[in-house]
Amino acid sequence: MGLVVVSRMATGYTIQIDEIGRKLDARIIGVMPPAAEACAAAVAAGQPLVFHQPEQIASVTLAELAERLTAPSIEPLHL
Repeated sequence: MGLVVVSRMATGYTIQIDEIGRKLDARIIGVMPPAAEACAAAVAAGQPLVFHQPEQIASVTLAELAERLTAPSIEPLHL
């Protein structure tokens, strides 16, 4: 079991990512960047974000996370 940290703030984290893992005693397997505007545009277009804006950082992160989750062994992020 692991954590995916989702950031809703574009200005940075109020707590360090590795500290979140320590406090919850779990490994972090991904960090999703904020993408409110990109998600809203994808919803308006009626498409998933990864198809609507495939080069957007959240789309790239989602694709990388999907690859990591489907791997035979899921390694934690090296923070």
